[in-house]
Amino acid sequence: MRALLVLLAGTLLWATAAGAQTVLTVDARPGGDTALTVTLRGAALDEVVIEGAEVIARFAGGITPEGVDRVAEAHGAWIETIEYGFDQIVIRFAPEARLLTERTGDGLTITASRPTADEAPPPPPGAAPDPQRVRLNYYRALALIESGAVADGRAILVAQHRADPRNIEVLLLLARTEERMGRPRRAVALYDKALALDPELPFAIRDRQRLARDLADTARISTRYQDVENGETQVITTVDGQLSSREGLSLEYLVETRSVDAGAVTRRDGRVELFEGDRQRGAATIRLPRDGTLRLESSLFASNHVAGAGVGLDFDFGDSGVAVLARWSEPNFNFVEGIIDGGARDRVAVDWGWQYADTVEFSAGGALNRYTLDGDHAGSAVELTLGARRRLSQRWPISTVGYRLDAEYVLNAQDNPATGADLLPLSSREGHTLDVTVERQFSGYVFGQALAGYTYDRLNGGGPLAEVNLIYEPLVDLEISTTLGTSLNESRGTENQLFYGTISLRTRF
Repeated sequence: MRALLVLLAGTLLWATAAGAQTVLTVDARPGGDTALTVTLRGAALDEVVIEGAEVIARFAGGITPEGVDRVAEAHGAWIETIEYGFDQIVIRFAPEARLLTERTGDGLTITASRPTADEAPPPPPGAAPDPQRVRLNYYRALALIESGAVADGRAILVAQHRADPRNIEVLLLLARTEERMGRPRRAVALYDKALALDPELPFAIRDRQRLARDLADTARISTRYQDVENGETQVITTVDGQLSSREGLSLEYLVETRSVDAGAVTRRDGRVELFEGDRQRGAATIRLPRDGTLRLESSLFASNHVAGAGVGLDFDFGDSGVAVLARWSEPNFNFVEGIIDGGARDRVAVDWGWQYADTVEFSAGGALNRYTLDGDHAGSAVELTLGARRRLSQRWPISTVGYRLDAEYVLNAQDNPATGADLLPLSSREGHTLDVTVERQFSGYVFGQALAGYTYDRLNGGGPLAEVNLIYEPLVDLEISTTLGTSLNESRGTENQLFYGTISLRTRF
């Protein structure tokens, strides 16, 4: 009420004294997901009052605020409204925000913060949770998270968890929220709490294992043997992994060496020769902490002949997401000629994914590709992908059925002046794949995956698809896996099959 009276009085004064106003700049800087600092600069401060979630600042003379709309729109998870009159401004924060103010020489600094899960106040002693209110708050938090206000939804879930620590539904949603905010270790701890209450939660078991495998700090060494029907054989040794900070910054790295034994390779000068030798490549990707729905990444690539870079944007909207990436001069090892003589690809791509109720997934994507060989333009292509997958079983063994379209249409292919043939063996493809997958936890230490299907390439032919993967975990942070499989060698536009086998050793720390 006091804020309303102040605004009304200030508006009347403003209407009669316009022209004697000082420019007041309003800016805000987030401190991760748990704090926001708002600064007011450019005008002499007279009085500051905090009323609940409101800060009322009165200045010594008339003000003209700048940046108000931008700050309010960019930080809607923290700020409900910003209103101002002749000589004062009122900032209304989210109800759960804790506010501190500090006067500066030319204005005011306001720090808003939220309690973390460890700081959230416990419920009153002996207070029993109201089931109807718990359910209402759960869906309120879910709606906020799905709309992109992840921090607001998490604050509600933290309070619910403190009030009812044995509510498994709240624990699982809070775990997924922590993962989405880039804090996988907290998510794992919450999954552990849920599994302690009910050890037979299939989704919690699956998601915790996925986090441990994919999101924890890892280092892996693997060796893959692959043989292309009527083509070359390769032995690929890879060291890769991921390092992350508690602030959500992560680094993914890869170093790879390939031993290639090819029966006949057309070189740049037109010679057809046998090739037996090694080639290397490496990649590093830095992903910044997620800021609301957006996460940024940047990459560097290098091989014996090529060096390049890339940038990417990842938008997370809850049950859907969009990824946009651009890469320049990325080493392209899809073709033997590219491995041996310095193939590269420039690429701009957009990918979309949507998941419904943990049972149905859809994806779609498009890309423009430009291929080069040793710096010379070799051809361009348009790439399209579509996918749909349906989960059939909710318990072990988990099984799914899916469809995938992987198509690339070559727009032009450049000739090699020495031979008249294509500089690279680029070929259009339109592969339609149907497959079925099965996953099963055989024991506490052995996990199995199997896939079977068929790929029909409308432009080139078809072939079977099959893969078996066994994962053995003798220690908590040690994983040994073996993979055997075959698939149609689609990228080269032939009916030839690719046969492969891999063994890898991964550590988590």
